[in-house]
Amino acid sequence: MSDSPPSGPDAMGTDEVLATNSREATIDETLRVLADHERRYVCYYLHREGSMDVDTLARWVAATKAGSHPSADDLTATGVALRHVHLPTLADTGIVEYDREEGVARLAEDAPFVRELLAVTGVELE
Repeated sequence: MSDSPPSGPDAMGTDEVLATNSREATIDETLRVLADHERRYVCYYLHREGSMDVDTLARWVAATKAGSHPSADDLTATGVALRHVHLPTLADTGIVEYDREEGVARLAEDAPFVRELLAVTGVELE
């Protein structure tokens, strides 16, 4: 039996372990949500432009995906996906503030790690 104090995980208090696990869960969830390229496009545009209505955001995202002017079908599909999938998912994660009634979204002030991730990727959107 050793008289030395515990080291490694044995030396950590329960509060430290839980805080680390909570932070890691937030990072994992943020990265999971931003693994989708359309959600990243949403964040890039909202970071650059600020608050944006969903129709304008759909035009930007659809044009980025198409590489030029999107077709009417692509624009419609992108708008539906933003309203019903991507913006609610980003809002649930705390990355975006999305007002469904007004049809307006903006990057959340305290979006977890998103501004840092956008800076690291260095993507310049036209």
